[in-house]
Amino acid sequence: MLIADFFDIWLASPEFFFWFSLAFVFVFTIEDCNSRSLGYPILNTCLGWVSLFVVLCTLMLILTSSYIPNYFYNLFALQDELSQIAKSIILIIVVIWVLLSLTYIKIEKIYNFEFWILILIVTGVMFILVATTDLISLYLTIEIQALIFYTLASFKKTSEFCTEAGLKYFLLGAFSSIILLLSLSLIYGLTGLTSYIELGSLLQVYTLDNCITAYAFRAGILLLIISFMFKIGAAPFHIWLPDVYEGSPAAITAFFATVYKFVILVVAFRIFTFWLFPIFWFVQQNFLLFVHLSLLVGSCGAFVQQKWKRFLAYSSIFHVGFLLLALANGTLQSLESFFFYILIYILTNCGFFSLFFSLVYSKNNSIVRYLSDLTMLLKTNTIQAVCLIIMLFSIAGIPPIAGFFAKFYILFSTLNSGFNSLFIVSLLFSCFSCFYYLRIIKTVCFETLTRWAFFSPVDRTISIVLSIVTLCLFFLFFNINSFLLPLKLITLILIF
Repeated sequence: MLIADFFDIWLASPEFFFWFSLAFVFVFTIEDCNSRSLGYPILNTCLGWVSLFVVLCTLMLILTSSYIPNYFYNLFALQDELSQIAKSIILIIVVIWVLLSLTYIKIEKIYNFEFWILILIVTGVMFILVATTDLISLYLTIEIQALIFYTLASFKKTSEFCTEAGLKYFLLGAFSSIILLLSLSLIYGLTGLTSYIELGSLLQVYTLDNCITAYAFRAGILLLIISFMFKIGAAPFHIWLPDVYEGSPAAITAFFATVYKFVILVVAFRIFTFWLFPIFWFVQQNFLLFVHLSLLVGSCGAFVQQKWKRFLAYSSIFHVGFLLLALANGTLQSLESFFFYILIYILTNCGFFSLFFSLVYSKNNSIVRYLSDLTMLLKTNTIQAVCLIIMLFSIAGIPPIAGFFAKFYILFSTLNSGFNSLFIVSLLFSCFSCFYYLRIIKTVCFETLTRWAFFSPVDRTISIVLSIVTLCLFFLFFNINSFLLPLKLITLILIF
């Protein structure tokens, strides 16, 4: 028994390092910030750099440590290629996010050290979430993560919009938690099992015939799908998304749009593609419904938005529809396109937030809020305008930017799967969505103002992130096979 415990600790050594570092930082931060002899110092910026150091060290441990694919902690978690890659991507995104947020907290004067502690805690919870293989640990990690996000969404106590966003997120999130708990209760009550492995084995030998038990089990699976659709912001369970994006601090909005969305999609991929594969036909039918609704709501809702955060919210609804389309196809090619699309989408989102964080008014030291604030950006700051145009071309799917290849592979896999009507609908919605991206380009390049807006000089870290993202999106098409080959190998390893 003692040897098994040491083996479990060795498998999770990067996670243990992360949690011990978090506890160390937490204790000493509380002691220093409440020290009268030190003058109650404000350690927010310093703590941000310490958080970046902890994340980078954990990333190095994950990338350099050798591991054995195995279950540990009584089948509650799985150490496999998917969890290792997901943890590495999470940490890379968190590194980019921290670099962007270090400037934002200075602009918005966020001096609470709890900001970074909560971010580190939710990052550690995401490690557990992407590796979990049990319904109990799935529910607990999702709820712990949600409680932290409720706090982060309403972190600015002096802002009415922030308080409203946190309250809406809490109320609708509680509703989603009830649905998730009801679905897990139905599944456990009918099978007596909570482990993914045991449930998958049961579904392989048990056929869901037309009986009361089968209908109840399908109802549990349907409720599970609905709860995940709420988490990723798919229509029609997207009502919370624009308001939370708009009211939350911009740094927290960036965290929602990148790290959080990636984690939930990875968990959905593991559950609905592997565990529920014996009844994938049922999952596919429900996914196709949410695909159509998300494409419709996302493309139409973005047209009437004036604020850039609400615009990105509706844009994310549209792209969630494409990601669900890749999962609904269920083929090897569609799973490759799923990973490729989500990486390009998150990379583009990081570029958008780095651009908007760099547009700080010199008069009142605040970031822009409206899309109309981008008027004449091509004349006032040509480099930023070019970066924005490249990112808009990418997210709209205009060749030869990386976003075009992401959409092309999903649509191509849809056509190969035999969903001809769905291919036509998705292609039409994709063409339709290009118009509201072109509207922003029109604002940036062709509209004029009588009074020019004066922005502060761009922070160095933000400019570095913006440059790297833009170059990756623009030059990826020169050697796209070098990016797709690892994805193909990863997908083959995960399936076989």
